Amino acid sequence: MNILFSTTRHWNPGDELINRGIVQLLRFSDYQFNSIVWNRHPSIRPGHTSLDNSFDEFRHDPKSIDYVIFAGSPEWLGPRVDPLYQLIQRNGLRCSLIGIGSHGEKFGLIPVVKQVLEHHTDLIICRDQSTFSRLTGKFSIPHAQLMPCPALFHCVSPIRRLNLQKVAVIYQSTYTPFQSVNIKTRDFLIRLINELSQQISVQVICHYIDEALEASAIFGSERVRFSSDAADYENYFKEVDLVVGARIHGCLGAMSCGTPAMLLEWGSDLRRKGVADEIPLLSLGQLNSVSTLIQQILSFDVAQQSARIGEWRIPVQSEYQHLLRKHIAIRPHAELQPENDHERIQQVLRNHQLRCQQAPNHRRAQRLKHVFQIAKNQVTARIRRLFPEKPFQ
Repeated sequence: MNILFSTTRHWNPGDELINRGIVQLLRFSDYQFNSIVWNRHPSIRPGHTSLDNSFDEFRHDPKSIDYVIFAGSPEWLGPRVDPLYQLIQRNGLRCSLIGIGSHGEKFGLIPVVKQVLEHHTDLIICRDQSTFSRLTGKFSIPHAQLMPCPALFHCVSPIRRLNLQKVAVIYQSTYTPFQSVNIKTRDFLIRLINELSQQISVQVICHYIDEALEASAIFGSERVRFSSDAADYENYFKEVDLVVGARIHGCLGAMSCGTPAMLLEWGSDLRRKGVADEIPLLSLGQLNSVSTLIQQILSFDVAQQSARIGEWRIPVQSEYQHLLRKHIAIRPHAELQPENDHERIQQVLRNHQLRCQQAPNHRRAQRLKHVFQIAKNQVTARIRRLFPEKPFQ
């Protein structure tokens, strides 16, 4: 059975943790399937999917897909997934949207998206109240539920923390394109790591390569934890007793492993706040005073919070599994009789060749346009690195 997951690979570890959480929930619920990716990575889609080990709507037959799952994030809408909605509608596929959110603003639905949500969708799980209210109020979309983000379930075997011996701080840079923080926040994190290290063992967790290399130069590479494979973060979260940072999915990833987390400056970002509001055991911290935050960290009751997280996850996971089993009935395509195998093979090969021949010529234009955008992003990042104090339009 083939499930097509809309997610990213080697772009945002948070996206991959969400997808891993959904995959684990499905497997806990006894679904057996092959995991195929619709890669939303901005350097892959649109235009470069033929160079990536993921589904390509121009080369691959949608009839080989048994089900589609939009794996969370605010990017369940937009140009990188519009072709997926069209593919679902055009081929009569069934789908679910699990862990979707927004940035707290109003959003619209183009006709094909509204059509898919109303007539092709079995289950919608929103991770924040804003998205849920918008879908059930403005658009009256049925089968929508409000649940905590599924990234909480990416870990297969969480462990209970007993005392505070090692802390991880999530470091962020001013130079990461589309993910940068301001200079004040970066400097606060540097001070926090340096001053907290004088009182307790501290590791530095990074989500992007430029953050990891910068942190390695500042703090030493032996203290930095980074990987291009999101699966490695489970081990990083289990190495420590508390995770502190402003990345919401770094914090949720830690809680999935049984490690308590403290989300910093959570109220300044409506997306983070919307997700955090549905996680009652996510501790909150502020970026106002390094000494006050260190005192809050050192007085944190790790054993009690880790135990409470483990107990809270059980009914939430049960509710997720109940919803999945109730709403998602994945039926694989009917197999042909053995005597038709030769005919089927020949037809599959002919269809594949035909799809490749019919791929529209505008793909070349899309690729050139996207290569230009990548170059523009690199120039922008370089300018920000050379002139960090100056605003860039």
